[in-house]
Amino acid sequence: MREGFVEAGGTTEIELEVADRSAVVLGAVSTDDEDLTMRLVGDGAELENDDGSSELDAFAFEMGSRDPLIGAVLEPGSYRIQLGEYSGDRTGFQLQVLTGSTVVGVGESASLEVAPGAPALFIARVTTGQESIRAEAEFDSVLWGRSSADDSSLMDDDSGGDSNPLITLNGTVDGDLVMVAAAYDRDEGGMVLVSVE
Repeated sequence: MREGFVEAGGTTEIELEVADRSAVVLGAVSTDDEDLTMRLVGDGAELENDDGSSELDAFAFEMGSRDPLIGAVLEPGSYRIQLGEYSGDRTGFQLQVLTGSTVVGVGESASLEVAPGAPALFIARVTTGQESIRAEAEFDSVLWGRSSADDSSLMDDDSGGDSNPLITLNGTVDGDLVMVAAAYDRDEGGMVLVSVE
């Protein structure tokens, strides 16, 4: 978690060092109810987002529809997170970086820990785009994902039965996907078994 200010008409830059190939999700909120923008650049990556989404409730803060959200699989290296304000106003911000380096391929599974307010991230390696990604837990869990190839989002809550999520791909997504397993109720947590089928 990082807090700071974006000066009027300017940007604030934060360095991000990635040691291992990882699923990385960045979220930020304005502490003054302003409209933040975010860019991630470095080592071949150039991603930006203005109005991310309120669909991922996995950060220490609650995101709204005007808050920026970036998810990507990043190679080891140095990156820069650039935060600005859409209208050029001065604003305070909170930024959180979530990471995970576990890779789950087709026919594989992994047991990950979800703590209250701290989701588990993993890389789902899909090959045909027809796979399903599943999470099973004793608590009500959700899955959220993002494809770096086309910046599309995936999300499910209960399609796997017993309050477990199941995302079935439609053939348009392949490669490595950023995946987040989280508790529907941010006060819950425990072990979650994630798999790609």
